[in-house]
Amino acid sequence: MLRRGNGGDRLLAYWERGAWHDVRGDEVNAYLKEVSGLDISAKRGDDRRRAAPPG
Repeated sequence: MLRRGNGGDRLLAYWERGAWHDVRGDEVNAYLKEVSGLDISAKRGDDRRRAAPPG
């Protein structure tokens, strides 16, 4: 792990071509959907196809 020298506070970032680039939630979700084939969300941590809980 590396700490960004510019003091960025984003949890996820990557170093490319001499600069830090933030990783956004929509990019994580798109990647998860691509590799899993499911409509999932990193924030929810579950499969959105499941039935909603009663109530």
